Amino acid sequence: MNHTEYQGQIVEFATLMGWQHLHVRRTIGKGNKWVTGTNIKGWPDLMLMRAPDELIAAEVKIPPDDLSPDQETVLGWLRTMTKFEVYVWRPDDWDDIHRRLDRRRRT
Repeated sequence: MNHTEYQGQIVEFATLMGWQHLHVRRTIGKGNKWVTGTNIKGWPDLMLMRAPDELIAAEVKIPPDDLSPDQETVLGWLRTMTKFEVYVWRPDDWDDIHRRLDRRRRT
């Protein structure tokens, strides 16, 4: 399974569980190089939102890939914010991802 397929599985399940998502896609930029359309280098792959107050930042990794220094910095910064839950999700985490996204809304 590649990164795109795994991220797609996460998004599909999240959508079924009532989450909205934001994914900043990579595009071809100047000099025919891949770039991500955000001004924050290291921004996580997914932002998942579910009303009234659930907000998840998730970086998706397929081994052997690991976090870049920029990603570690951004995720650390987001972890300091009280409204965010921050995760690095790998294929071995599927059961934990499933439990978290399936958690029913608080009433």
